[in-house]
This record gives sequence, C-alpha cells and structure tokens, in this order.
Amino acid sequence: MGCAEATTVSGTPVGPSTARVSVPSTVGDVRLAVGDTLAVEFGIVNLSVGDQWRVAEDPDPEVLAEMLADGAGADQEPPPPGSATRLTMRFVAVAPGSTSLTFQYSHRGGPGSPPDSGPSRRTVTVTVAGRP
Repeated sequence: MGCAEATTVSGTPVGPSTARVSVPSTVGDVRLAVGDTLAVEFGIVNLSVGDQWRVAEDPDPEVLAEMLADGAGADQEPPPPGSATRLTMRFVAVAPGSTSLTFQYSHRGGPGSPPDSGPSRRTVTVTVAGRP
C-alpha cells in the first residue's frame, strides 16, 4: 500500500494511490475504494506472435481510469522479440460508482486456432466506494 502518483493513459495525474488490488482477469467482480489501483493480471502472453489482450469496452471514465499497462513508462525497454511477458493492465478508482471492464483476447491465428485457451472475452465488474 504505497502512495505513488498515478497517471492515466492520457497522461493525467490522478493523485496518490492508497491501495493496490491485484486480481486475475477471470475474477468477475471486485470492490475498490476511491484512490485504489486495480491490477488485472492476464498471465503470460507473447505479443510478437499476435498473442494479446486489449480493453474491448472501456469502463466509465467517471469511475475508473486506465493507467499505463504494467505501470510502464516510455523509458522501459520492451521485451525482446519472441519473448513471453507477464501482462498486467492497471486502472485507478477515481470516484464512487459501478462500471464494467471487458477485455478481448486475440491471436494471429484467429478463434479456434492454437493456442485457443479458453474464452476470448472476459468482463470484470468494478464497484468503487467512497473513502470514509
């Protein structure tokens, strides 16, 4: 539970993060407080072969703002081509409310072709409570 300054994908600072909540992308539902950072973990992917997850339906920006994936900045080196990497997408709770995040999986080969490892869409419902 740090107090690091959070930045959205658009570069907007959103203030200090009060807690970091990490969940698998299969969690379904999660509860946060305003200021919490949500880390949605997808496991190992290999972007160089077209293996990826993306946000298919954006959350309500009044409730949840997307941060840089893996908290990475422009100064970090990308993984070498052909390397697998652990994918985590981060979001920050900005106001009380409820919203959903829908993620879409894609692979260069398309649906049904290897490695077809389960559902291609996952939804996480996020409920944000205000700070007392």
